[in-house]
Amino acid sequence: MAVGLCGQRTVSSSNSYDLNGRRVEGVTASEQNAGGSSERSLTVTNLNGQSVPVEKSEERVLVDSGNLRVVERVIRRYDANGRPGPTERVRIEERKGSAGAATILTTIHRADLNGREQLVEKSTTSLSESGGVKTSNSVVERPTLNGSLEILEKKSELIRDDGPGRSSREAATFRRDANGHFAQTGREVMETVKENGRTVENAAVYQATTGSALQLVRQTVSRGSRDASGAGRTEVEVYVADQAGKASGAREERLRLREQQVIEKIAVPGGAVETISVRTPAEPGSSTSGAYRKVEERRCSGECK
Repeated sequence: MAVGLCGQRTVSSSNSYDLNGRRVEGVTASEQNAGGSSERSLTVTNLNGQSVPVEKSEERVLVDSGNLRVVERVIRRYDANGRPGPTERVRIEERKGSAGAATILTTIHRADLNGREQLVEKSTTSLSESGGVKTSNSVVERPTLNGSLEILEKKSELIRDDGPGRSSREAATFRRDANGHFAQTGREVMETVKENGRTVENAAVYQATTGSALQLVRQTVSRGSRDASGAGRTEVEVYVADQAGKASGAREERLRLREQQVIEKIAVPGGAVETISVRTPAEPGSSTSGAYRKVEERRCSGECK
């Protein structure tokens, strides 16, 4: 699992800041890509100042010919002391059809303490495209107590091209209840508008609560821009439900401004730096907010996306 590939290499690290402005070491990610293979590792700094692994993964293309592409990903996670746990093997088979159609079969095998691999999840996704609409339908199966596979979750997604600079996305999740029936448990809707170098995204999240229909629980509005050098600034407003799961009236009675974010990205020699600052209302429901406070900084070197 050690990084031994030549080719493109990317290293990124994130650090957070506490209420007193003190820097707290976060996660460092290293990724190496070469040909049809890639390796990725996540490390953190422990209390003794040592770098310990959190997760390592290796991905390689097994088949890439005609309409068939097969990728295998091997993942190993580590405990707080850096000791490796059982491996997880993910196999992704994509078969392409005509006119943008495709079928993706994903299987996940996880090793037990004795190293024996067992199937823990299987998902089948059907992709299609027609008239500027991309459709995705997924079925997720997991083993039951008797070892047979049972469909426990279904997902659907629609991505629409709504005209120049405009697009929308709608996703829904259905899960099997105690009676064996499928019920919608979640819904996400996003609208994107790109105009005059600016991008505005409006995203809403709906969730089902016990004995009730879907309720709007979270909404984010982001406005971003980027200049020729790659530097960018995005302002985000986050709204959350005041009383999630309870019947209420108009939008302003249901959602409250939880926080405002400013995400700034600048190019530096060999990479990029991104900072995230946050401010919150002085008190719940108040229209007055305090000053922005830097809460996270991300640094990237190499092939930064």
